[in-house]
Amino acid sequence: MKQLALALAFGVGVSTIATASGHALLAGTFATSDSDVDATGHGLRGSHKPVSTEDLRGLASKMSTFAIPHVVDPNKWLQECAYYIMKVDWANNNPWEGNVDSEWMNADYFYKDLPSGLCSMKMESAFGMEWNYTMYEPLKELFEGIDPESDELSSIDISAVEGIIPTPLTIPSKIAFPMTAKDVVEVVKFSKENGLQVSVKNSGHNYAGQSDVEGSFQLNMRNFPKYSKTDVVVCTDETATEPLVGAPCKLALARGKSAVVRVSGSEGNDSIYSSVHNWNHAVPREKRYQVSGGGEGAVGAGGGYMMGSGLGMGVNDRKWGICVDQVLVLEMVLPSGEHVKFGPSEWEEVDGYLYPQTRAVKGLCNKNINHLESEFEWGECESGVPFEDLWFAVRGGGGGTWGVVIISSALKADCEEAGNCEDVEASLNESWIDFNIDFMFGPITDENSESASCGANGIPSSKEVPTFFDGGAPDLHLNCIGESATQQYIEGWKNYVAKSSDRLCGVNITLAQDLLVMSAMGDVFGIPSVTTWGDIEVTLPAVGTHKDTAAEPDSFMKAPAGVAFSVKSAALFSGYDYNLLVPPSLLLKKDDMAREIVRQAGGSHYWGANSASASDGMDSMSWAFRSTVLGYQTGGHNNLGYDEDEWLEMVQKAVVEHLKKSADYIEGEFPGFQELNHVQGNTALPLKDDWSKICLKENTADERREKCMSAQESIWGTANLKRLESIKEAIDPEGMFSVRYGIGNDWVMDWHEKGISAPTSFDL
Repeated sequence: MKQLALALAFGVGVSTIATASGHALLAGTFATSDSDVDATGHGLRGSHKPVSTEDLRGLASKMSTFAIPHVVDPNKWLQECAYYIMKVDWANNNPWEGNVDSEWMNADYFYKDLPSGLCSMKMESAFGMEWNYTMYEPLKELFEGIDPESDELSSIDISAVEGIIPTPLTIPSKIAFPMTAKDVVEVVKFSKENGLQVSVKNSGHNYAGQSDVEGSFQLNMRNFPKYSKTDVVVCTDETATEPLVGAPCKLALARGKSAVVRVSGSEGNDSIYSSVHNWNHAVPREKRYQVSGGGEGAVGAGGGYMMGSGLGMGVNDRKWGICVDQVLVLEMVLPSGEHVKFGPSEWEEVDGYLYPQTRAVKGLCNKNINHLESEFEWGECESGVPFEDLWFAVRGGGGGTWGVVIISSALKADCEEAGNCEDVEASLNESWIDFNIDFMFGPITDENSESASCGANGIPSSKEVPTFFDGGAPDLHLNCIGESATQQYIEGWKNYVAKSSDRLCGVNITLAQDLLVMSAMGDVFGIPSVTTWGDIEVTLPAVGTHKDTAAEPDSFMKAPAGVAFSVKSAALFSGYDYNLLVPPSLLLKKDDMAREIVRQAGGSHYWGANSASASDGMDSMSWAFRSTVLGYQTGGHNNLGYDEDEWLEMVQKAVVEHLKKSADYIEGEFPGFQELNHVQGNTALPLKDDWSKICLKENTADERREKCMSAQESIWGTANLKRLESIKEAIDPEGMFSVRYGIGNDWVMDWHEKGISAPTSFDL
């Protein structure tokens, strides 16, 4: 059976949600008097008005029953978020990585779904990104000995930690769980009328804690409908309607794809993978489809992931481009409260690009805001909404900044038909690394002509070599789309070994050649394998393997049963790290620096191949991103004997030197050399007047503002940043949507102003 690739349509459609009066409020949701229920919320550039209980009741009457707008209780943050993150971390003694211990099942699914909806990836985002270890022991002592779900835990009060952690917490002051587009519109309008900022949360999976905006009204999207379950559309000439009429099949077919899937702003990768997988197998199909998505099931697919770039499993990025390249239509609620949908209306084929280049964008406004999608009335907008600018800004310009994405439509791509080792010398390690660099990033030849069909979330050569150590197999995790590409990778390694026999000191050449085997995805454990990606990531081991004793679930899988794989990434803080974009020319030198980057890049994303040409010509990804192949996440640790700052500066200097050699480089314009979705909350930065030097963690906030480049310029580059700032001013002049490291936000780290020393990746 032939399988096909699927395109995305993001939006907020609400076809299955019935209207409701919103009067059935939970007991205890609001304050008991009609006085102001908050006095600390941050407003639109200083215009915040106190919000009363009656104000919130009035808002609730316009929303669906279970959207429940209410005041945030910081005690719930302490009892849920702080407790569970601390509990695992101090048992595991690894607060930066946030790995799980043997007694707790805490994949990100659990944090996302705790009742309050307040938990985010890094606990320090509730402290304004100002974690320090003076807080550690008091918090540990507070929680130690307290059982989960106990009365003792539910009685802990935030007053118990005043003077220990910064208070008030930098978390939202109000929250709602919208279930319809009208719910979203009502919260945005209410916030605008009352001078409140609005924050948006899908999964909270963000190193800089962008969904935690102090004093904001948060829209937690987790209860919004999951449209991918029902909205997979096979495209034909009959369904290829004009833009913004029905599914965006006309554009999908122009891109060579024959199906689209509709994705809501509430969906995680697991939701999309499961929906497409179930559609593929629900009934006999002439064609089956794959969908591009991220590496972990709990990561939000319809929110900041897509808006920040949308790096996936490596193989899908290299084959079809990143997530922003798959989006065909967007549906949003803007800071003005307008409910809009928009997408390309004119395009043309251009040599050198994977997809047609967008030449015009059309948008419509909903004239009848209703809980029922069937009651929507789409028409021309009365205000001058800059839809081309929005199409540029939303796809790559970052989440939480431009409004609320409630639906997108995306491409579905065609699927392809679906030992033992002696001591290994350093020479084999180098050969393995060099082979992967050449196969993935080198010039295309007959020996790597299908390399764009192979990839991984974490470079495969991050391990020593693809062989056994201490009785266990390495974590290769390389996937190829189609058996032909898989076989080419395996044969390429065999040929590389044969040609490199003179450098493989004492290694059994035949044994080295036979290290790799091919398997169906997720079917083989205990041997290193290159897998064929015949379906979607949900075919990875989806349920954890448990030991016989109930207290000791296997530490590899910490996700709930029946969902796509996810680890626990929630932790105390993010390190003072870079997420540097690495050009292929740097890696192809295959010197000590290149090999060390590859060795260190086990948890990093890499792309390259077709992602360089997959843009539609109207997204906000920097040219530097398109011309690089790897996001090197590093705090400076290395095995070459350099101290951390020295190593960071060496790699930064090399990256800049290689980017400056590009034909796209313009003298004096910083190209951008970080990737947004994996920028740490405590990111390193270059100096303004010397891009080869790093801004030291010891710099005060004032020194950073004076001497250091902004995080935004380090991500989008000088030219892109200027355009994005102009768009931001046009559509959100009051700053209703403003997040750390987002466009229009001027937040910088300020540990030293508060007498707090900066943590690093190794302050454990």
